[in-house]
Amino acid sequence: MDILRGQRVVSYLLSKLSGAGIATLLFILFLFMNTGFDMYKIVEDVFQLKLLHFFYLYGIASSFVIDLFARLIPRIGKLGKVLLYIIAGFAIFMVHGFNAYTIIAGIVGALSALVFYGGTQWLKLKSPVKYAFSIAFPLLLVVVLNIDFTVKNGWSDKTTSTSFEANFTYFNGKHEIPVVVREGEKLSYAVEITNVNGGGYGYSLIDDNGDNLGGRENNNGRLKYSVTIKKTAEYRFVVKGDGLQGAIKVEWALE
Repeated sequence: MDILRGQRVVSYLLSKLSGAGIATLLFILFLFMNTGFDMYKIVEDVFQLKLLHFFYLYGIASSFVIDLFARLIPRIGKLGKVLLYIIAGFAIFMVHGFNAYTIIAGIVGALSALVFYGGTQWLKLKSPVKYAFSIAFPLLLVVVLNIDFTVKNGWSDKTTSTSFEANFTYFNGKHEIPVVVREGEKLSYAVEITNVNGGGYGYSLIDDNGDNLGGRENNNGRLKYSVTIKKTAEYRFVVKGDGLQGAIKVEWALE
């Protein structure tokens, strides 16, 4: 009996992981087509949209709660569970208020929740496919998300103690410039982007946790920022290119 119970628990958990895996895979395939097969952009979107949090944490936790409701209230049935999944997928976005953005996000969330539920039901069947989605896919995802898909062509750069310059014929991805700053110091910096072909670009200053520090903008003939550092650590300037050709120049000073 204990072995049978253990097999049921394992099968139940695999069904949840499978549902999360299928939903995540379909969403990534959508991103894949929507970004023009840009692997760097896909990885960035997965982190920015917090897809793994949505499907693997919130999705699985919500599924557990819905199953508990169905167990306590047998009248709910499959149609009731479908409705609960739709509500769960929609409701998480309502914490940000009720507007056009959250409604669209809620609809996408509801559809994703239905895919999640469909995946848990389909893979309750005794099929080796469930192991692919519940075990192999998450492991593959972890590997892929830790690969830097940045592409640099014709890249040449020069770094000093207070500056960084790079020229390139093609830049798609990101480049990080580390700088150690002590507590209480004010870090001032300026960024210049030469855009030859009209590609996209962006830049930011992040701390050792990956959080964007922003900074106050000073306009003294050119774009300049400054931020007072609260903790001694290695900070990073992050410059990004989206099919960009041209040059990047970053200068900084500590006071």
